[in-house]
Amino acid sequence: MPCLEPIRAGLAALLLVLPFGAAAQESSGQETAAWERSQSGEVEFADLPLDGKGRFTAFCRMTSAGPVAGLALFAPQFQTLVINRQHYGLIIVVDGVRENFHMEARDIELWFEARDLNQQTTLARFFDTLPNAQRIDFAISSLGWRENRHAENGAVLAGLMDNCL
Repeated sequence: MPCLEPIRAGLAALLLVLPFGAAAQESSGQETAAWERSQSGEVEFADLPLDGKGRFTAFCRMTSAGPVAGLALFAPQFQTLVINRQHYGLIIVVDGVRENFHMEARDIELWFEARDLNQQTTLARFFDTLPNAQRIDFAISSLGWRENRHAENGAVLAGLMDNCL
């Protein structure tokens, strides 16, 4: 039946394309996350959920020495990868704008606190890009770790760092 050959070829091509299209849609759905803002005592913060119960946090906390702005990063993989008090270079790319932060391991989280003017300027410049961010890429090359997110709800970040930076 030669007349069925074009139909079989078209059906085979369709069957090959469908799984990839579904996977692409599923993948992009998994990469979308919404910022969530909260407060706990003297700390005001916003979390961006990451894969597998991970999170990226921007915070402003009040201390006796004054306000401190910073970032914290947690990923379940860090439990076996990071060494306490070791420093790691975190690269964050927000819609093509790259910033580097020197994070310190504290138990299984990585922390950055803007203590001097240079760090505060870097964090302020980075934070200015977040409310309208569409895509955020995170990477720590020394750990072989990478995460990508399409961020939503950036409006909740407005005013978060007003008292810190």
